[in-house]
Amino acid sequence: MNEINQTQPKKNEQPKEQKQFVNGVTIENTETVGGIKEKPKISKSKYKKFLDVHSLKGFDKETLRKLQESPKDEFGITHLNIMHNKEEDKFFCLLDAPSKEAVENHHNKHGVKCEWITEVETTA
Repeated sequence: MNEINQTQPKKNEQPKEQKQFVNGVTIENTETVGGIKEKPKISKSKYKKFLDVHSLKGFDKETLRKLQESPKDEFGITHLNIMHNKEEDKFFCLLDAPSKEAVENHHNKHGVKCEWITEVETTA
């Protein structure tokens, strides 16, 4: 058998599922169905979701992007999404975290005071 045939899947064999990680969340690749790519499935985390709000002072868009892309820290915190409003001087973090205390410790380490932190559920 030549090398090309050895690497191609057999006629009725399904391609192996590929996974990638984005901000600590496992994204499972989906197949194209009828020319339309299905929405990627996000694996469930063992952690809870938390939303917090704090002042935007000292943060610019590039800093927020870096936070968004940062790996899980020593408190188990992963940034799932960051939303901001310059006119209101606010930004909101949607976090994957083991506890509210972990969220507080994460922010305290970086000298950021949260106005509030709440556990939330998401539809995704």
